Amino acid sequence: MGIIVNNDFTDDRGYSSSGTYASFSKQIVFEKVNETLTNSITAEDASGNTNAYVKQEYMRDASGNLTTDASDNYIIETNYFEDVTVQRYRIVSIFSQYKDRDARVAGREPLKSYKVRLSIELSDFSKMFELLYNKVKTDNNVFPFDDLTDDL
Repeated sequence: MGIIVNNDFTDDRGYSSSGTYASFSKQIVFEKVNETLTNSITAEDASGNTNAYVKQEYMRDASGNLTTDASDNYIIETNYFEDVTVQRYRIVSIFSQYKDRDARVAGREPLKSYKVRLSIELSDFSKMFELLYNKVKTDNNVFPFDDLTDDL
């Protein structure tokens, strides 16, 4: 399983190619971690909730200007939040790009490697590879190519 990169690729040495092949073939490390998520809740849900807290902020309009009432007083908005701790898998993997699929199968060194980080729910563990591939196909900050073909 991998991706054929149809975009032109040039490595640091000046080697150019299109039709390179990329896959998660080197290293995948995952660990179960506790992550704290912040959820917006209602005042009723905050009442008696030990994980809830209040945050008061000046209201701003769409342009970012402070909003005032009819008496020219700044309007303060009260928001309620709850911190919830959940268990997730934190994944760090190396996504390697090869000259072509044959170079990958032959165990040759990759042309370039990219570090991919992802946090997933425990229930998504069986979809780990699908989620990792979706990350590289949709996030140009991780993998800077967009003309991709799945190679199953």
